[in-house]
Amino acid sequence: MNPSDPDNHSFIAAPHRTLGAMALPLLLSLVAEPVTGLVDTAFVARLGSVSLAAAGVGTTALTSLFWTFNFLGVGSQTLVAKATGRGDRDRIHETASLAVGLAVLLGLCLIVLVWPFASRIAALMGAEGEVHAQAVS
Repeated sequence: MNPSDPDNHSFIAAPHRTLGAMALPLLLSLVAEPVTGLVDTAFVARLGSVSLAAAGVGTTALTSLFWTFNFLGVGSQTLVAKATGRGDRDRIHETASLAVGLAVLLGLCLIVLVWPFASRIAALMGAEGEVHAQAVS
């Protein structure tokens, strides 16, 4: 199947299967973060209410920061999907490499910039006492 031939494109031949194959990875990536939060909550709940409250503060703070950079995942997935449709493997590898590089760079920047303010962030979220100490750690 030649992707550059519009009459022989996989979407024309099997539109439902092609759309599902393109949408499923995106849907799974968007569902992964909330599911891991539920699993974390289930395990941390066994440690007691203070640990659960601290995990809630930490998870909310981290999730807020990560959602700020959601553009990177959605944007790179869109570019990879377009390149896949065109059959442009070089562009796929270029986009994926750039996305991973940006993710590592932004992650390191977040660690350096946010780590010193972890205590203040936890306090702004209302954590006090032992909950604050555990949330920061």
